[in-house]
Amino acid sequence: MSGARLLVTGVDSRLGRSIAERIATRADVEVTIGVGGANVPTVPGVQMVDLPPEYDGIADVLRERSIDTIIHADRRWARPRVDPDAAAPHVIATMRLAAAVTRRTTTVRRLVMASSTRVYPVSSRAPRLHPESERLQPRRGSVASLLVEAEEYVRTLATANPNLSVSILRLADLAGPGTHDPLAAVLTGPVIPTVWRFDPRVQLLHVDDAVTALGHAADLDLAGIYNVGADDLVRWRRAARLTSKPLLELPPAFTGRLAPLFGWLYRIDDPDDLLSVLRFGRMASTDAFTRSGFRPTHTTAKCMQEFHRSSRPRNVS
Repeated sequence: MSGARLLVTGVDSRLGRSIAERIATRADVEVTIGVGGANVPTVPGVQMVDLPPEYDGIADVLRERSIDTIIHADRRWARPRVDPDAAAPHVIATMRLAAAVTRRTTTVRRLVMASSTRVYPVSSRAPRLHPESERLQPRRGSVASLLVEAEEYVRTLATANPNLSVSILRLADLAGPGTHDPLAAVLTGPVIPTVWRFDPRVQLLHVDDAVTALGHAADLDLAGIYNVGADDLVRWRRAARLTSKPLLELPPAFTGRLAPLFGWLYRIDDPDDLLSVLRFGRMASTDAFTRSGFRPTHTTAKCMQEFHRSSRPRNVS
């Protein structure tokens, strides 16, 4: 990205803010601009803007600031919606951004989008490792359906504009300080839920590795869809034991009825999906992204150890 003028969305989240902070320190990046509203804290070395709602207005911002690289790290799909029937802000923001980039007057040459492996279904019939080519038929109203809809706008952008380098990174559940993806949320909660007689394998991605992955895709002008996660898979019960917290054994027949309670207790969206993961797990194949030269520094086991250290009581002097 030598001499790049870069726009980062989602700087109100840990992921987006971390990307903006890291890129702002790079000598080969000319300008870093973060998208955020009036209440978003400033980031040292990053110019903050509040994009207009109309895609023509967004296109004007991209052209006037000569933006050539966009890292779309908006993760508003990961927040519970007050009104489930309301339009998802993440989908709308992605649609407007994609429409703005199609304007011939813009200078954008590459776009990297942060998506999630939560697009993949969870069941006893699901593949052990989900490939990027898997056909997706998400349940209406689920987080997966929002992700697929947002991805479709970016995929359409790539198809209609072959001159653009467009990549979609499906990130495993994020772990690390400031993250609140479902698996991280339950591992930092008061008790760790497990489903009786089930011990699925799980996959995490440290937020620092997610930041590196997005920069890696932009640096190499990668195109296409890639799964990104830690290299190893860990059994859920082992992960739970590492936290030294009490386990809550759930009867398989009643997990569906408990979904609203878990959504409230752990402040997560789509608790039905989480309870399915606690039965069957969700793992994605990361071979394609590995072949591009990416190596995560944190294994899933190492992420678990961080949860263990963070849960220890601290000595007060």
